[in-house]
Amino acid sequence: MPEVAKILGLEIGEEFDILINETEMLVHGPYKFTDNALVDYVGCKTKDLLYGLLTGEYTIQECGIACELAMEDYK
Repeated sequence: MPEVAKILGLEIGEEFDILINETEMLVHGPYKFTDNALVDYVGCKTKDLLYGLLTGEYTIQECGIACELAMEDYK
């Protein structure tokens, strides 16, 4: 997974959001890559989203302040 994250411009553990289109974000973010999977905010693996990112169906957006605040509830 580290190689996949790098291809997508990310690092292992770096949080990000996933956009379906220019204005619509997926609701289970933020997401991040671990050493062996793409996971959502509670740690569930998301293989379908990985496929969508690799094929260009979905777009990565840097995790903003709302994303960071949401993650504080789960730490």
